[in-house]
Amino acid sequence: MSAVAAVKAGDTCKKAGITATASGKKFTCIKSGKKLVWNKGVAAAKPKPVETAVPEATPTPTPTPTPTPTEPTESDLRQRDIQKAFDEIANIAKKASPANTNLEIIASGEIRPESIKVIQDRYNFVAGFFADLVSPDLPVTVVIGANAEINWIASKMEELSGNSFAKFLNAFESPSKGFPCGPYYTAGVSGKTKSGRLLNHYALYGKSCLTQLPSDENFQTTIEHEWVHNVQGKIADPSMIGEGGQTLLPCWFKEGQASFYGNAIGYRSNYDGYLKVRRWNLNNLENRLQVINQNLAGTLKDLDEKFSPFSCGNSGGYSIGALAVEKMVLMKGHTGVVDFMKSVKSEQSWRKAFVKVYGVEADVWIDKIAIEMRLDYRDIGL
Repeated sequence: MSAVAAVKAGDTCKKAGITATASGKKFTCIKSGKKLVWNKGVAAAKPKPVETAVPEATPTPTPTPTPTPTEPTESDLRQRDIQKAFDEIANIAKKASPANTNLEIIASGEIRPESIKVIQDRYNFVAGFFADLVSPDLPVTVVIGANAEINWIASKMEELSGNSFAKFLNAFESPSKGFPCGPYYTAGVSGKTKSGRLLNHYALYGKSCLTQLPSDENFQTTIEHEWVHNVQGKIADPSMIGEGGQTLLPCWFKEGQASFYGNAIGYRSNYDGYLKVRRWNLNNLENRLQVINQNLAGTLKDLDEKFSPFSCGNSGGYSIGALAVEKMVLMKGHTGVVDFMKSVKSEQSWRKAFVKVYGVEADVWIDKIAIEMRLDYRDIGL
């Protein structure tokens, strides 16, 4: 028990053993002789402060800022559309299998066997792509010679078909002979043989040239391009393959579809390569700057069914025609393009077929896409 009265050393206390604290000392009651007194005391222990546990602060995580979504630009949206149209055709091509074609190849002595095999293999593949539309065993005779042999090629096609190829030579003789080792070369669908086989031709480079098959980005699409023309002739415009009747397909679609589909099939697994050849095609337009800046819609409208097939490609068929077909694919996919081709034959009019499938007058549509095409050219710096 602790006493609380004020005490000092030597004062009397009542009971031995009791303690008291005063002036910072602790005194104990002891017996001194016969008396009970307070001893001298010892320093009293200071009470230890009671430590209150302070909980550790839990660090507050810094919130990660949510990125503000960036709105795609109009150019971004156009780039997406380019890939979307490419994917529509390329994805079908990736699932296609080579087919057994019914090719008869007539080659001059200038053409190497390995060149012939490359052409055969690519015919087999593109025929597989279109197998649900046109039988892959469609009989096709292919005449292959060198640029320097362009007269032999024309003469062989005349012999096989019974038709004159004077216009063919007027268009191709001079550049073919002028560039025997390229970069110029020709390919085409040239009607039918007397026995009813489709007739295709190729003028390549001679044996003495560094390469026989052209090495430019466009040749990767050329065989595919020509098979598209075979398909067009079978399901849309029989005049293209020498089966008579009026010309039905507009020139911009003939060359535009062959270019766009040929590019997408040829570069089905190489989008960068596709973009490169797409640019090559867009640049292949006579009076390009004038057409783009002043009369793009008018030029496309002029490339109708009456336009010369010999000058159609460089006049816009390969370039703005391909862009037009790209935009058709964006509207209704490959199925829409096929429906259009079939309707051309049944309606005997590509304009009626266009309204039937796409629900808009062709000229109205052309006016609209001409604005978009101008931006397509601007995006790639042409």
